[in-house]
Amino acid sequence: GFGQIPAPSRPVDYYIQSCNWHPPKKIYDAATDNTAEDFSAVTALSDRPVIGHEHGQFTMYVRPSEAEKYTGVIRPAWLESIQETFEAKGMTSRVDDYIAASGIHILRTYKENIERARRTHALAGIQLLDIRDFPGQGHATTGILDMFWDSKGLIEPEAFARFNDAVVLLTRMASPTFYAGAPIIADVEVSNFGREIIAGKPLFWTLQERSGEIVLRGQVDVPSAPTGTNTPLCRLEIPTNADGKAHAWELILQLGDCENSWHVWSFPYPQHEEYRDVGSRLNGLRNVFPGADYSDDYMGSFLKIDRPVDEPDPDSPKLAISDRLSMRLLQYLVDGGRVWLMPDAKQLYDAVPTRYLPPFWSYLHFPDNVSSVMGMIIHPHPALGSFPHDRYSDWQWYKLVNETPAICLDSVPFVKPIIEVVDNFNRAKRLCYAFEVRVGNGRLFVSTLCLHNSGVAGRPEARFLMNEIVHYLCGETFAPAEKLSVGEVLGLFRLTNRLQPIFD
Repeated sequence: GFGQIPAPSRPVDYYIQSCNWHPPKKIYDAATDNTAEDFSAVTALSDRPVIGHEHGQFTMYVRPSEAEKYTGVIRPAWLESIQETFEAKGMTSRVDDYIAASGIHILRTYKENIERARRTHALAGIQLLDIRDFPGQGHATTGILDMFWDSKGLIEPEAFARFNDAVVLLTRMASPTFYAGAPIIADVEVSNFGREIIAGKPLFWTLQERSGEIVLRGQVDVPSAPTGTNTPLCRLEIPTNADGKAHAWELILQLGDCENSWHVWSFPYPQHEEYRDVGSRLNGLRNVFPGADYSDDYMGSFLKIDRPVDEPDPDSPKLAISDRLSMRLLQYLVDGGRVWLMPDAKQLYDAVPTRYLPPFWSYLHFPDNVSSVMGMIIHPHPALGSFPHDRYSDWQWYKLVNETPAICLDSVPFVKPIIEVVDNFNRAKRLCYAFEVRVGNGRLFVSTLCLHNSGVAGRPEARFLMNEIVHYLCGETFAPAEKLSVGEVLGLFRLTNRLQPIFD
């Protein structure tokens, strides 16, 4: 499993080689929202069969209750130390929530990671290390099963086999998110490593709401599929209605006894709207919020704080959007303004870099892991409007949170996150991607979602979510419950007064 292919030292019959880590691949893109990708860049380096070594190895939250199962000579000291951390930080009551959130996250990640391997035509197989947890090397919670080969209650074997069996149906979709009215396009293929050729069987497809309501269904005659390879079957173009609503769909495919499914989402195309209530220094939002006031100075002339709040300028925007906290913006907030702050890591104290994927193997064993958090818990909140989600990490969030910093709330533990980030259990910080508070007479909404990045802002999910948040922040329901002092705000965000170009 080490080194690189092709091996220069001697000829071999086959290679057992990591797909996750082998150049040009990295563990942080071993699974993404793009199911058109595979590991062919690795297998192309060899003219011999390649087996994916230690495939996946993503981690979920520790389960302290397992300590009672160690009745032999092994003492689970790692669980005892983790439990001490939870108790010291007052987080014991949240552990079950984190187990559930990270468990769902690891399942969805493993599904795409394994399917990515199955989509790779020249890959001969994969081996997991392990399907159960491993207590050594920092306590690796990589298992669908626990240390004792017992179920964690995450998934039933029949469901796991849908994407990890001798015969697996696969799709290739460049994105799981679509604009409503545009067709859901999926190239379908089958990975047949069974003992028999698949022939004479139609492919049945169903598009249903995640609630279970069937919307469309059909069938397609497909070519025969020989054993030992992948066979393209068809391209599906399934229409969606432009009903002005966002939808969470499930696409279900069935070929004989083989069945698999995927989550997809459609979002209404943004309506033309003049955002006169918005002012921002972020040039990347010009196409997102047309009609807004975009300032040319370092912090925004739209703030106009020379007027008292009780004598508002009718031409002044109601909501200020900025990526940094300045003295002027802070004064505007304290005096009664509404602010949406979008800080990057440089503007945060104790920022935690994150990626969508869970940590590889163990945070303690690989402390430089670029993935160090274990998913999200999305709390019900009007700021998210009708953005479709099931409370946990799924692929409609991938572009919104991948490579964004998490905000650390350890200094203000009473603040309730809107989008909570599950930190790894060794570090156990209180993290989030979004929260809201009152500051002085004003209202502050903070998010580190990747919304004003030019590569993300035009995506269906980003446009829809930004629109939902702005309408909330400009409305009467924007009424945060918790309050921060100015000192507490300055403990979270760096204050800048220096002139800085808008295009930096």
